[in-house]
This record gives sequence, structure tokens and C-alpha cells, in this order.
Amino acid sequence: MLRVILRTGLRHCLLLVVDVALTLPALIVGAVGGGTALSTQKEWLEMLKCSGAGNANKFTEICCAVALAGEISIVAAMAANHFSSTHQKLGRKQ
Repeated sequence: MLRVILRTGLRHCLLLVVDVALTLPALIVGAVGGGTALSTQKEWLEMLKCSGAGNANKFTEICCAVALAGEISIVAAMAANHFSSTHQKLGRKQ
């Protein structure tokens, strides 16, 4: 649940409660073996405290949270009518 409080002055307050969820049924991550022994991958997994056996679920939750944050950002940009204007401004087809 995401709670947003908008303040327009000392007396005006709007509380907006939004339920958001993201399902990634086929997300495959690894915290042991394979490329996790490479220096960069190992360093990042250790920074996130996700390296080693038993930490794949934690790493999956972090990946999902990052994806959800991106989705919320896109919806906010579309709601504020910035999404298409930014693509037009920064797009390669000009």
C-alpha cells in the first residue's frame, strides 16, 4: 500500500491511498553458483546482503521492488502528461 500526503497549505491535506502490486511469475535469479562468483556480481550481491545459499528470495524481492518503482514512475509520468512529451523531446526520431 502506498500512502501519499499532498499538502497545499497548513489547513489543506489530501491523503491518497493506492494499492499497487507487481507479479513476475517467471523471474529467475541466482545468489549461488554460476556468474555469482564473478567479481562485480559477487560484490553487488554482498552489498545487498544477498550472496550465498538461502538469499535468492530476498534478491528476487529486491528485483521486483525495483521493477515496481519503475512502473509507478511511468504511471505518474503518464498521469502528469509528461510521458509522451518527454519521449518527443528526447526521442531519436526527430
